[in-house]
Amino acid sequence: MHEYKKNIVKIITIIVLVLVVISLVVGIANYTALETQVTYYIKSYSMASIFILSLLIELIPQSFLAPTILIISAALLKLSLIPVIIIIMMGSIIGSALGFELGRYYGVKFVKDISVSEKRKKIKEAMNKRGKWAVTLAAISPIPYIPLIIGSLDMSRKNFFLFGIIPRALSLIVDALVIYWIL
Repeated sequence: MHEYKKNIVKIITIIVLVLVVISLVVGIANYTALETQVTYYIKSYSMASIFILSLLIELIPQSFLAPTILIISAALLKLSLIPVIIIIMMGSIIGSALGFELGRYYGVKFVKDISVSEKRKKIKEAMNKRGKWAVTLAAISPIPYIPLIIGSLDMSRKNFFLFGIIPRALSLIVDALVIYWIL
């Protein structure tokens, strides 16, 4: 039974990787259309749509959208900088925290079912020791930042806050300032 679960995980991993690559390719190919759609929602529903979209972008595992697209759209629509930063940060922080907690609750249980106790302990130690820098890099760069996976790898809440949420919030502020300055 244990081997069966490992095979299921391998299959799911391959499927997820294929879906991430496909979503990345589709996102890049349709970036203009996505930006147009996001701009439409922001124009129609203003700050509420910015909050909801920011929250969903951080919560739903995907690799081609980042809150930066919301900042670009808001800047093009000449929305006020400070409220945009605050709303996007709130949505991003709440979405990240929800994704992280869902990963910790459901993902850790899944990992426990498919791995040996010693391996889980090593994964948790590695994630809290060296993985925090990978999380920081993902939070501030175009590398996919997926809190759901970070939570499922059992990173501590403290490390996620320090190395995930804070760098992500600071990155969004810098992005907004640069984008508003350029546009």
